[in-house]
Amino acid sequence: MWENDSTDEAARLAGAAIARLGDLGLATTPRNFTLFYAYESGRDPSLRHALEAEIASGRLSADRALALYDRFFGIDHGHAKLHEACLAMQSTFGQVFGNLKEAGGHTARFGQALNTVSGVLTPDMSAEALSDLVRQIATATSNMQQQNQALADQLTEASGEIDILRQDLEDVRRESLTDALTGIANRKYFDIRLMECMEQAQESTKPLSLLIMDIDHFKMFNDRHGHLLGDQVLRLVARTITESVKGRDTAARYGGEEFVVLLPETRLSNGMTVAQQIRRAVAGKKVVRKVTGQELGTVTLSVGVAELKAGELPEEFIRRADSAMYEAKGNGRNRVVAEDSGLMVHAASG
Repeated sequence: MWENDSTDEAARLAGAAIARLGDLGLATTPRNFTLFYAYESGRDPSLRHALEAEIASGRLSADRALALYDRFFGIDHGHAKLHEACLAMQSTFGQVFGNLKEAGGHTARFGQALNTVSGVLTPDMSAEALSDLVRQIATATSNMQQQNQALADQLTEASGEIDILRQDLEDVRRESLTDALTGIANRKYFDIRLMECMEQAQESTKPLSLLIMDIDHFKMFNDRHGHLLGDQVLRLVARTITESVKGRDTAARYGGEEFVVLLPETRLSNGMTVAQQIRRAVAGKKVVRKVTGQELGTVTLSVGVAELKAGELPEEFIRRADSAMYEAKGNGRNRVVAEDSGLMVHAASG
């Protein structure tokens, strides 16, 4: 679409796109850059109209920019990258198999040459004829060595390309399981880990606890301070949750302002302890407007905790933790509630 832009025009559009991203407080990621390069070019009126409407409303955030990117450049971007990587892998393997087939032909010709020499080799051959056969064998052997070396070089190069493609595929897989805004696991990865952890818990009869947490009054914060500050809060909460859990635990963004944590081999009481640690850690962070240094106060979490029951379905497990989280909100927010237990941990006064 823009491949035919002149060098000067491309530089102008790129500079305008980067400047616009800076003015809006958005990171210069490849997707954001693509979106705003297209915007500055003005070649897609529907994209320009949609983006201008978001900017005018003051709602444009990293999540909304990503949604616009998916809308105009392909919702399944991860699958597109995967398709490209697979095509490259297919091409590389095709070259390898072609080289092997060619090498097989060289080997067959070398064998035929040896058979020919063997067929004419007799005890009463003259020195001149024997010398000629030796030269033929030497030539055939040298050719074979050169061909084998060429094949070895080609296979080494192909091996390096395959390693790069393997890393590309791993990057695509990791990107598809990561929340673009906060950098922690997304809902898709949580769903995968939930099934794995539940199966392991059922097989080992070891406990499994689930935390569901929601940022209190998040919509009010967004309306008052804007979505860019709201995105900053989401990243702050995600980072704090991640710092509060162990390696085997899974923290993820569940959607919007909701986060979840899976705690394998953890009883309900210990899950309550972890939840309370996270709640306190988040409440202890100050939200600061980066441009001015102005302190905007703190944010708090309402957390629901549930422990897996024998034979329980994932939907019911999530529903119980979610119900506890809403009970925490209904009882004043900034607290932890364990579902089905009558336990409640209130916010610390300090």
